[in-house]
Amino acid sequence: MIWFFERPNRLVAERRAVTALASSVDWLDDFGFGIGDGARLVLHFTVAVGDAKVDLELRYPRLYPDTCPDVVPRDTNLRLSDHQWSGGSLCLEYRTDNWRPELTAADMIRSAQALLSAEATTEGGAARLPSAHELTQGQRLRAADYRHVYSDALVDLLRQAAPGTRMAATMRFQFQGSAVVARIDAVDTPDGRWLQPGFPQDGHQATGVVMLQPEPVTADTELDLTNAELPREWARLCANTDANPETAEFALVLGGSGLRMAWRWLQTHAHLTPVVPVHAGDGGSERIGSIQSDMAAKAVAVVGCGSAGSKVAASLARSGIGRFVLVDDDVLLRGNLVRNDLDWRAVGAHKVHAVAARLRLINPEVTVSARALRLGGQEASGSVDTALEALSQCDLIVDATADANAFNIVSAVARRAGRPMVWLEVFEGGIGGMVARYRPGLDAPPQDMRSAYLDWCGSLNAPWLGTEAGAYATVADGGKVLVADDAEVGVIANHAARFAIDALTGGNAFPHPIYTVALRAGWIFTAPFEAYPLDVPVPEAGGPEVQSDEDRAEAVEIFTGLFAKDIHEDPAS
Repeated sequence: MIWFFERPNRLVAERRAVTALASSVDWLDDFGFGIGDGARLVLHFTVAVGDAKVDLELRYPRLYPDTCPDVVPRDTNLRLSDHQWSGGSLCLEYRTDNWRPELTAADMIRSAQALLSAEATTEGGAARLPSAHELTQGQRLRAADYRHVYSDALVDLLRQAAPGTRMAATMRFQFQGSAVVARIDAVDTPDGRWLQPGFPQDGHQATGVVMLQPEPVTADTELDLTNAELPREWARLCANTDANPETAEFALVLGGSGLRMAWRWLQTHAHLTPVVPVHAGDGGSERIGSIQSDMAAKAVAVVGCGSAGSKVAASLARSGIGRFVLVDDDVLLRGNLVRNDLDWRAVGAHKVHAVAARLRLINPEVTVSARALRLGGQEASGSVDTALEALSQCDLIVDATADANAFNIVSAVARRAGRPMVWLEVFEGGIGGMVARYRPGLDAPPQDMRSAYLDWCGSLNAPWLGTEAGAYATVADGGKVLVADDAEVGVIANHAARFAIDALTGGNAFPHPIYTVALRAGWIFTAPFEAYPLDVPVPEAGGPEVQSDEDRAEAVEIFTGLFAKDIHEDPAS
């Protein structure tokens, strides 16, 4: 896309505007258009700033005039202004955030000359000029290859320490793109080992020292060491701590200048790398609804950690759920990556263990019990019994297996333990899905709801749109295979997660216990996002099961015999 070929009238207008400006001022000359790198149009010009001549270049973007051009020194190594981006572009009155298509190169030239003249004639230079050069945190950190993420809890710990006290510590670090990002995870204080709250305990580990530096010596002074000073100063930093000066790889100092950190890589005294501090921010509690603030005390079981279950679990972890029980016997393979919430790092691992690790990275304070077994499969009865007991202790159970055998078992646990339950199904081909909820005493039992749902499907007189072609796939008319993709699975999984949150918080946002939702036209659906709610009558609560006097007497006899016998006796005797 070459704008000046598509809109030659705009090119003519640009030249006329610059020519008119040059004829009306005495500080602009030597201007001319040319073709720069990537076939981009450029405008070379020279402005007078006091007694100096400054050669500049205006670079037109490919989407001009809808996007803003850049003005840079023609000498790319020249630093002209404090109001200048690291790549050389001047931060002018007109920028990407306030550019309008009716502006021209002449407006940019006026702005550039005004900026440079003001800096040259104002006492204090650029520091005294008003600035709109406001950078986001992301923009400021683009060139920071070494970063340390810290929390208020760490700063408070250092402030409570006696000035000059040095404490051994460990940090975790990871490689993220071109950056190395570290965080302190533990400090050996005089009162014992302190663990960073809310931070994950994973990643590469290194040892070092943290300290509070007394005034007037600043943190900058403490870490601004020459290579010759490093061996002696590093040994002094590590003195009276458990840190070994020969292997300690970082020092973090809180002083009058703020928080400073330096890394000594490769266990050498020859190189000290300054690190940019990055505040970790709040724990996210302000970003979830007030109704969900008590979620940390809730426990949720997720049976099935495949494409849908992994997404439901991750969403609930982000909602603040504090404890999970995960059940699934499957192993993650490469083909699962097209829909599962996991990635290549988990290929070959059991899904429950990989999902557990993911939940701990979402919320490091979460507790997860992972059980790699198959409900309804050939498993030791003792293992299954223990798993079912764990399910019964949860505040809510999610069945994401879409397996009838597993559903029967999970629904029986939910009904007998009086626990809410949510289950879901993604239809083959991704045309839609079903989400359902059971609340003891408020909704019909899960088995009744499933039967009602199947009866409803059968009553529609609408045959399925094709033949099943494997998990999440179906063959439509004409032989075309339709496959549910990650986005379609995610929509239904997120509906189920929202259903679960509502049930956990005692809400009533969903007046119906079952919803069938369309994601595309097909089967009974005429358009995406159609919803078919289904109500299932709640049976009247029956009274307690009637026990005959004869049954009671025989039961008492059996119980008495059980507790009277030695546990090692033959139970048939």
